[in-house]
Amino acid sequence: MKTLSPFIVVSSDLPDKLNLKKDHMVSRMALGLSLCKNGFKTEILKTSKGKPLYKKGIYWSLSHKNGVGAGVSSDSPVGIDIEKIREISPKFGYKTAEEKEWRILGGYSLFNFYRNWTAKEAFLKAERSSIFKMKNLSVVNDYGKKIILRNEQGKYYVISFFYTDNIIAAVTMIKPSVIWYKKGF
Repeated sequence: MKTLSPFIVVSSDLPDKLNLKKDHMVSRMALGLSLCKNGFKTEILKTSKGKPLYKKGIYWSLSHKNGVGAGVSSDSPVGIDIEKIREISPKFGYKTAEEKEWRILGGYSLFNFYRNWTAKEAFLKAERSSIFKMKNLSVVNDYGKKIILRNEQGKYYVISFFYTDNIIAAVTMIKPSVIWYKKGF
């Protein structure tokens, strides 16, 4: 699969108060759209701990936040995260990245906090890792709607973004590394 097909579903009739049942519905709708777009016919299964349970060759990820849901499917591990942009404590926000990462992202701002957070969260979902491993990820390059992350093993991953005035989503796909060889003649 060369192109990911992430979907975002917005439910404008939800109250601002978090309503998990409706949030789950919109994220599952988004995932269903991605599965259909990719031609996958499968059930959305989870383990007893709520982790995605994949069928052979079909990987998926979903996310939801206050009436907004995102879902993506692929033939290789994939992760997605979505957030509604809202004020947070700068003290907390600043701690989510190293000084060098903030410089790469153009400095600390609420927008860059959410880019950093959603990128790392999407990556961890694709790796099926814990949020506690977020500290092991580094932003190494910023291309606007895409950033490059490096994990603790030194592997690099591209994270793509979608954003509006109050929503930001990040998606990534974990594929085998490409190793270039040059042979001299």
